Amino acid sequence: MHMTPDAWLYKPIIYVQVLRETLGIKGSSATFMELLNEQEDAFKLADEYEQAHRKLEKERSEFDKQLIKLVEKFRVFLKFKCGNT
Repeated sequence: MHMTPDAWLYKPIIYVQVLRETLGIKGSSATFMELLNEQEDAFKLADEYEQAHRKLEKERSEFDKQLIKLVEKFRVFLKFKCGNT
């Protein structure tokens, strides 16, 4: 992955559990680019993530929990792509 990080941008390797319909993902996994808002160069549901992250854990819905998990996966992929560990 370090040799050709851009080759992985369009490979569906990020598992998406609950948010498929919201993100418009057809399969069980998403590509990095499907999760990226290219205009803002950020995660597509960044605003929703911020709201979910501000909530107390006991107040989070299943949507909030799955969104937080997905953002963690997104960030891990981003670190590998950029070469940061």
